[in-house]
Amino acid sequence: DGELNEAKSILEKLVSTLDRKLINARNVIQLNLFRNSVASCLTVTLEARCNQIYYEYVVDNVTQRHVDKYARECMKLQERILSLNQRTSKYYLLDAVLHFHFGDIGKAKFCVKKALSLSPENSAAPYFSAAFLDLWQERYDRALTYYLKAEKCTDYTLNVILSVIIFLQS
Repeated sequence: DGELNEAKSILEKLVSTLDRKLINARNVIQLNLFRNSVASCLTVTLEARCNQIYYEYVVDNVTQRHVDKYARECMKLQERILSLNQRTSKYYLLDAVLHFHFGDIGKAKFCVKKALSLSPENSAAPYFSAAFLDLWQERYDRALTYYLKAEKCTDYTLNVILSVIIFLQS
């Protein structure tokens, strides 16, 4: 935790400094490439911290109000990741879970659709998320369709199924 916070602090300062320099610089390709590399490192650090909080406090209590503080902290980290323009399927899937936690099924579904569009073609995770949300809304035929699509994916493994079971048990 301390190392992640220290890395986050250093990387945030570096990104901020580079952003200021880029405003005044023109056609400095190397500086822009370096800024993007630092932003990617910051994104990895923010994701690590978000995952740490999520798996320690939220995942087993996703429908419980007593973890709101931690879910909000995850959302704040997610917003920062988004501001760095680092949008990935993984980002949107976690965002969907957080919106679900706060009862915003519409936003959760939007995030799952974004994850589906950004995921590798054979990724089961967004199909599981879409199926779960359809089950939640009692759209059983659509949920079954998503589960069948997930089954055909190359990463349809025991680990993915176990993560769904852990989520459902929370």
